[in-house]
Amino acid sequence: MFESRRATMICVIGSLFAILPLLIGTADAQQIDTEQSVTAAATRGYEDWLAKIPAGQEQQYGFEDRSEFARATLGQPIPMLTIDPDTADAGGEIRDIRTYRVPVLVDGTYRALLTVVPRDGEHRIVGLGAAELAEELDEYSRNGGGTDSDVKIYILRVFQLRSDFLVVAPRESGAEEGDFYPMRSARALLDLSADGSAEGRYAAQPRGQSRDKVSRGELMDILRRNFDRLPAEALTRSSR
Repeated sequence: MFESRRATMICVIGSLFAILPLLIGTADAQQIDTEQSVTAAATRGYEDWLAKIPAGQEQQYGFEDRSEFARATLGQPIPMLTIDPDTADAGGEIRDIRTYRVPVLVDGTYRALLTVVPRDGEHRIVGLGAAELAEELDEYSRNGGGTDSDVKIYILRVFQLRSDFLVVAPRESGAEEGDFYPMRSARALLDLSADGSAEGRYAAQPRGQSRDKVSRGELMDILRRNFDRLPAEALTRSSR
């Protein structure tokens, strides 16, 4: 009986190992299909969204003037993630919110970000802006960040704290194993010092300089400290 069960278990495990590459391949194919759909939606609609920018407000959206619209191109879609406060004490669950930011570039420079989400069975643009975040992504890209084929970048948005982190992770393991880089919104709104003082290690960092990365553990310490300072009603602010 024991030998029979062991043989059965070996067969089951062998079957799992046999189908695992197929499952991984299916997930990769689905991700590629999603990103292609996001890119197609951005390509169809970005010119219309640029045309919606009010005359005279181009610089607020990251552009020098309207003549730059004709030279605009699109970058690679960047998936958005979040961490909800109710998971922080358990280590923090990184959650995909099915939203992408698609960079709008002029002459190779990031100027603004489109927001693309699934709606009614297809992807659609629902916003254009985030010029300052686009500028930061441009700085990171020009320093060689995220350009290796074996890494993938994400934007981690902590809605309750209105703060963004750039996540750079091994492509095969995903964001859970990534490094986290505080963007300006995080440095401005979060207390990043270990002792809880107002002068964190990022507080006085000049615009455009390289930033230190934080580990997953450091990130969760930062978030827990700041979640604890929020009123209860603020903790319910979410992307859901």
